[in-house]
Amino acid sequence: MQFNVLGSIELRSGDEPVALGGLHQRATLAYLLLNANRAVATSRLVEALWGEMPPATARKMLQNAVSGLRQRIAESGGGDQEVEVLTRAPGYLLRVPETQVDLLCFQALRERGRTSLAEGDWVGAAGALREGLSLWRGPAFADLAETGREWPELVALERARLTAFEDLVDAELALGRHQEILHELEAACGAEPARERLCGQLMVALYRSGRQTEALEVFRRARSALLTEYGLDPGPELQELERAILQHDEVLARVEPPPEDTPVHAVTAPELETVSERTWVSMLLVRAESVGRTDDDPEAVAERARELGAVLEAEVRIFGGTLHTSLGPMWQAVFGLCRTHEDDAERAIRAACSIRRRLDEIVGSGRSPAARVRIAVATGEALVTGRATEGAEVTGEVIDACLHQLAELRPGEIRACATSRLASRGAVTYAPDGHVVGVRPEHESATFSGPFVGRGAETAMLDRLLEEVVRTRRPQTMTLFGEPGVGKSRLVRELRTRLDDQVRVVSGRTPRFGWNAPVTPLAGVLKDCCGIVAADDAPTGLRKLTRAVHGLVADARTAEWMVSTLRPLVELCESTRSPVEVDQVAAAWVRFVEESARRRPLFVVLEDLQTADGALLDVVEDLDRRLGPVPVLVLATARPELLRRRPAWGGGAPTTTVRTLGPLSDDEVHELVGLLDLRLGEEPTAQNRVPDLLPGVGKTRACLSQIAPGSVATRSSRGSTCRCCGPGRSPS
Repeated sequence: MQFNVLGSIELRSGDEPVALGGLHQRATLAYLLLNANRAVATSRLVEALWGEMPPATARKMLQNAVSGLRQRIAESGGGDQEVEVLTRAPGYLLRVPETQVDLLCFQALRERGRTSLAEGDWVGAAGALREGLSLWRGPAFADLAETGREWPELVALERARLTAFEDLVDAELALGRHQEILHELEAACGAEPARERLCGQLMVALYRSGRQTEALEVFRRARSALLTEYGLDPGPELQELERAILQHDEVLARVEPPPEDTPVHAVTAPELETVSERTWVSMLLVRAESVGRTDDDPEAVAERARELGAVLEAEVRIFGGTLHTSLGPMWQAVFGLCRTHEDDAERAIRAACSIRRRLDEIVGSGRSPAARVRIAVATGEALVTGRATEGAEVTGEVIDACLHQLAELRPGEIRACATSRLASRGAVTYAPDGHVVGVRPEHESATFSGPFVGRGAETAMLDRLLEEVVRTRRPQTMTLFGEPGVGKSRLVRELRTRLDDQVRVVSGRTPRFGWNAPVTPLAGVLKDCCGIVAADDAPTGLRKLTRAVHGLVADARTAEWMVSTLRPLVELCESTRSPVEVDQVAAAWVRFVEESARRRPLFVVLEDLQTADGALLDVVEDLDRRLGPVPVLVLATARPELLRRRPAWGGGAPTTTVRTLGPLSDDEVHELVGLLDLRLGEEPTAQNRVPDLLPGVGKTRACLSQIAPGSVATRSSRGSTCRCCGPGRSPS
């Protein structure tokens, strides 16, 4: 028998869940598990369940709850595994082996990790702490927290979880894994901006990643949070760390995890060895033609070069790349250096187009002299050599290919190699010679349009939820997780087509890249509801919004408030740079959705939430409670990395459903191939064409299950590369 409480409470016998009784029985089990193998006084249990003013029958209700627990444990075979609830003065004791409670396993792994940390065993510490933290599926006892219970033990558990994460970060930093831990660290620090140890660790990781300005910004945010919440200045350790960053102290590149009372930068870690790894990257080379003239002052030339470099760095970072090196008027950026994405080539080309557009805007505004650029993109295998104290070194023929292309270009031109063109097909349009003509908007990217196969279980589940929403007029939410390319968008597209005559289907998508406002998905839904299309200019969109709002809301003042608040969503476009605050528009957006659903049931689709802003995630996660009694079904799609940011996503709420979309089965893949062959008038023998079905048909299964003998699929710690799909593509 297994007790899982690091998340919602689960009791399992083998692979089968054991149903628990009502709230009192679950709360009794929870409190006994918090004190497993220790006697708990009856008075403490009564206070935990009912507070300071329990009902007169509280002890009798507690006895019934304990009796029910004993019966369920006995029926599930728990007695054979030495699990039982005993009557022990002054109350009750739950006897259970440590290995059968995830909470006890976490505590044991945390202590093992802390011991290894104290002994300088960084690998052992990182392994134990990572294993312990992986047991968490969300806030401990999440379903009880929803009922308003605020036990001190639960607060202590969350603190222990955060401390374990900080210990893990110390071990990872000592191993030189600052890049690998950075995403988790940024998310944790964003949730706890006043926690000085976390802020110090994030500052060190950012500095060692070559992002010293962002490291200093973390210090400024921490100081602001401490002053606002507690009226305090940062402690001397954090202030000393800021000074070390400003002075480029060499010891920062060799950080060892310190004891909790030692400055985070004060101890030297063992020297780390150089690591070399082959990986697919997309290289972007930019050459500026007019940074300086022969008669210019060198300082003026240097200042213009710095301004141009700042523009390049900002644009490259937006699309997930790294501005790697610069030499005079030439800059080199790499996509896939820290982590390989399946769309690195597309990212590099979009960055190139965005750089050219930004420089044209600067020239047009008169803020800077003209800086015509030539940009080349090449994709291929490179050798990445990383050192703990130096930047990564990238070598390989991909650099030579990029330089060769650059030499053939005229100012203002962008060219991509054949491999990059293949990897970005459907997203970028090219001239016959490889010059980039333009990029498609994200929402217009090409998708697979062949036969729709499988997904019967997911379709039936959504049909059932939709029927319940319409019948009860109560909102429901469902989150569909899946690896990239597994077919989430294709399923959504099929549902949209099939359900459009039953309900009104509206959708919004989070941009893959960090260049847009965080409210873009809300804007997509609003535009769908108002009939605003991409070709509409801002005045036309505003007229459609005004007409839609006044058609839904009778009160003139409320309607004017909604129009003025929702206006930024209508004016939002793909090139928008200025952020729009989620909180400012969420209330008006929810009201608009409610009023629309009163006229006709709504099916709201929000895609790709894994890259969504934290404030938007707060809105979506609480959407079923924000909405009134109206028939709205919200379907959110996301990659599994959302669960690293929000481990408790969708857990515990009765109106939320979570499902993971897996790849197509072997039978479904063969069925799909047969249908395609029939469509083409060929014999159903073309299994080697299955990889060409990407994206959206369950490519993990479709690709890897069809690799012919002699073909190659490689996976590295930086990401995945599948040569079966074409160079630079990834099988998830």
